[in-house]
Amino acid sequence: MARAQDLVYRKTADGQAELAQRRHGLGPRARGVLVMVNGVEPLQRLVERMGPEVLETLALLRQHGLIEAIAQAE
Repeated sequence: MARAQDLVYRKTADGQAELAQRRHGLGPRARGVLVMVNGVEPLQRLVERMGPEVLETLALLRQHGLIEAIAQAE
């Protein structure tokens, strides 16, 4: 059974554009998390690297349409 921490996120086209154009006014932490979202590493790895508060930042990035869930890690 898949677990939430195995979820993988990737940047959307808007997320890619945000890195170049900075339209959403993201703070340094949110921008750093956006940079780290790569479509390969599972949520658990992001939590290990950035701490549990990364979950709030990911929720913010999802609300802005900058990232999307694509898969469960194996």
